[in-house]
Amino acid sequence: MKKIVGFALLFLINLSVIAQVNIYVSPVGNNNAAGSKEQPVATIKRAQELVRELKAQDGLPDKGVRIMIEAGEYTLDESLVFTPEDNGEKDRPVIFQGAEPDGVLITAGRKITNWRKVKNNHWVASVPEVRSGDWYFRQLFAGEKRLTRARIPNAGFLKTKGPLTKYADSVGKYTWNQKMREEQPGQYWESRCGFQFRKGDIQQWENWDEAEILTYHSWESSWQTIREIDTEKQDVYFNSPCRYPIGTFGKEMRYRVENIPAAMDQPGEWYLDGKKGEVHYLTAEGEDPNTMEIYAPYLNEFMSFQGDSLKKVQYLSFKNISFKYARYNLGIYDMTPQWPQEIQKGLPQFPDHPRGGYTDAQAAPRSGQAVELVNAEHIQFENCRFNHVGAYAMRIGERCFNIKLQGCEMFDLGGGGLLLGRPDRNVVKDRIPFDLAPGYNIISNCYIHDGGKVHPAAVGLCVMQSHNNLIEHCEIGYTGNSGISNGWCWTDHVETYNFNNRFIGNYIHHTSQTMGDAAGYYNNGASRGTILQENFIDQIVKGPDVHGVVDGMGMDSHSRYIYFERNVIGKTSGKVTSFARQTGPWNFTWKDNNFNWDIERPVFAHSPELDHSEFTIVADFKLPSTFLDLSGWTERQWVLSKNGKSDADGYYGMLVEGGKAIAYLNVGGGKENNHQLVVENDLQEDAQNRFAISYDSKIFRFYVNGAVVEKKIAKTRKPGNGKLVVAHLGANCLRYSVDQLLIFDEAIKDKKMSALNPESTNLTFQWEQPQLSGAKVDFEQIKKEAGIKAPYKSVLKQ
Repeated sequence: MKKIVGFALLFLINLSVIAQVNIYVSPVGNNNAAGSKEQPVATIKRAQELVRELKAQDGLPDKGVRIMIEAGEYTLDESLVFTPEDNGEKDRPVIFQGAEPDGVLITAGRKITNWRKVKNNHWVASVPEVRSGDWYFRQLFAGEKRLTRARIPNAGFLKTKGPLTKYADSVGKYTWNQKMREEQPGQYWESRCGFQFRKGDIQQWENWDEAEILTYHSWESSWQTIREIDTEKQDVYFNSPCRYPIGTFGKEMRYRVENIPAAMDQPGEWYLDGKKGEVHYLTAEGEDPNTMEIYAPYLNEFMSFQGDSLKKVQYLSFKNISFKYARYNLGIYDMTPQWPQEIQKGLPQFPDHPRGGYTDAQAAPRSGQAVELVNAEHIQFENCRFNHVGAYAMRIGERCFNIKLQGCEMFDLGGGGLLLGRPDRNVVKDRIPFDLAPGYNIISNCYIHDGGKVHPAAVGLCVMQSHNNLIEHCEIGYTGNSGISNGWCWTDHVETYNFNNRFIGNYIHHTSQTMGDAAGYYNNGASRGTILQENFIDQIVKGPDVHGVVDGMGMDSHSRYIYFERNVIGKTSGKVTSFARQTGPWNFTWKDNNFNWDIERPVFAHSPELDHSEFTIVADFKLPSTFLDLSGWTERQWVLSKNGKSDADGYYGMLVEGGKAIAYLNVGGGKENNHQLVVENDLQEDAQNRFAISYDSKIFRFYVNGAVVEKKIAKTRKPGNGKLVVAHLGANCLRYSVDQLLIFDEAIKDKKMSALNPESTNLTFQWEQPQLSGAKVDFEQIKKEAGIKAPYKSVLKQ
């Protein structure tokens, strides 16, 4: 039959009067048909085979081949694999094109059908492939909605009580000490395989051995399954390790438990009984899952491009195609790929075949991808969508050059949108050839959003050990970790393949929502020739109970050699830009940005006019960041302080902490004499605030925008002789926002402080913020100008 079809196709081509051949695909087609418009084939794979036959018989026509895909849904039985056998040529490309801009869906999922009602709104469907062990899924979708796998708690997080009981006093020696890995492998790994829980949070539930625990650390997260529950000591032991022992980043680390029957208590939740091969679903009142389009992902990848070092996959294009429902795997461990052999060196009784978990570094680079390119060049995706996937939407990997994404959307992502490169930390030490590093790729007008649904440590767009790439006019938002991460090298003393990348005109917002040590733009290591130009980074707000900093931009270890020009930082609950070890603003070039690293923070040596036994000090400033609705926010933004540490006699200070304004005054020295006043919910965001403290040898008063609180101390205060520091944490958000300081040598009792001004006869000190260089910015206008541009913006759902 194939010979007949091939002959029919050749006949069509020979009769054609055009130089380009069209092959047609339709949901109602027939794979034994010729592939003409009147006789379309049924699958993309069959169209791919026809192209191969055409090339074998007659070569590519003058203008290449276009596979026209009619609107409809196409379910993959196996991932599409493209090899050099499928190649187009520079002027004769092979194009897979949806006939309509938004009508073609390629799915790697399976529809779950034949639901039966158990009781009330509890429904069950049997899945024989799960029972037989041939399939397992951890995601479920109802059309465009990601359903919630039954979890405890329903919202927010549980908190660990600390490390496993046996390691409560010694866990630190196993955290960073690699020597222990060889000397005490049992303890080294077991300290990573569990934690102590609060009473009642973990129980020996029905099917507890099928439960999965997501643990949030600081900049990375991990999945574990349960090996043992000790209810007496309140210890839970895992089948696989976390990257760091619980307790490394504080005793109270966040986690949640998924996939147990007891947790299915809200409409829209589901769980999978892998032993019985049954999926359970709790519907809303009146819903019938038999009338709903409910899908579970079946394949990990929609497609892959697999060339080799000598012959690459090239000159293929994909236009107007949507891809949905891809799976993800567990059983991945970046620190110990041979698990459990490592722990068995010290604990030989550890199970030989434990249930899988997931351990990875920041950015979750090993979590997988729905589309993978390796040894490919001149591949283009235009106006394509990738959503409802379990890991990254796409990885552009080894020896990939001139890959172009234009006007594509990636959303509802288990991981991130795009990973460009591979996680090689030290390419010299590991002898990684330079030609493996991808380069000269273009990501333009793409919209990446709503990521980290499974792997919250994944980033929106990650560039690692990759060079000469252009990322322009993309919008990236609502991610668990950073919006863009660039680098993947923690030292300046080794060669890196991460250089000459350009990030231009991107709009990055609402990122870093669940992880710490994150930012809108995050850089790691030396990045020679890298340019950030005209990007707008806004609404970078630290999530509840996150351990680690969250900033507008984060320059991590040894970051340097980056050129910043005309970038705008909007609201951030952390610093405008933070600098980690072995780096600082002097390692970069700054030009016409809306922040200025050349101005030193105000520090005033003591003089008599700065400190009086009875005094009033006033600070006028703006809160430029989103402080006010931050549940669990604990990092302090200082307005000012004087006289050293808070337990020093004469110390005073004012700060912002979340929605609170806090003032301190120490009269007499020691912690017991450090008095605190708090005003809640009276801060003005993006507006002028006036804080003032006063003391009259009896009453300590704190004024905040008209509100006042006071405390009786009734002791004579001894003026201090220490420095007066404004916004004294290294790159405090208020550093350039304190507009004016006024100090008076009396305790003024005006509640509103409205009468205090530089004309007062009791004024002994006045300071005004120097005018910053650079024009003031219109944030709304910047927002309109940054991000996705025509012509692709019109086809994206925003």
